[in-house]
Amino acid sequence: MTSLPTFEKALICNKGHILTDCIATNQHLLEVNYCKECGSIVISACPSCGAEILGCEQYQYKEWIDHGVETYYTGYTLPKFCHCCGEPYPWMQTILQNLEEIIDMDDELDEVDKTILKEKFPELMIESPGTTAAALRISKTLKAATNITVQALKSAIASKAVGHALDILGWK
Repeated sequence: MTSLPTFEKALICNKGHILTDCIATNQHLLEVNYCKECGSIVISACPSCGAEILGCEQYQYKEWIDHGVETYYTGYTLPKFCHCCGEPYPWMQTILQNLEEIIDMDDELDEVDKTILKEKFPELMIESPGTTAAALRISKTLKAATNITVQALKSAIASKAVGHALDILGWK
């Protein structure tokens, strides 16, 4: 019999490097203030609301044969938005700001196209009913962009976007 999951607490730097997804077994990392990869501040709570950043899911199940309790952990994926307030974590906010900056630098795009791209690119980061339509709209809108802008956007988002959205854009 499997129980409902509980979550460990994670420790992640502001640029998205995961120090640990399980502070319970890595207490020594609580003393780390800065990331060894990039020097950014390390956080364990949402800067917007203060909720702990959820780490890996922990399940416990009872072995009926020996009546013992086993614990197992699922894999961990870097969260993009706070589970409590819905605000983007700092690393996600940086990605979104970079996308906007790249879009703003393209002189071939008019303001309407720039607005469309800024509104639709965040949809590529999540699995939602609007992801496919957003990818299609972005694909059509990027036809007016310079090749260097398209390549910069592709580079900035390729490893962070939903797989089928990348397929539609031809970026996979």
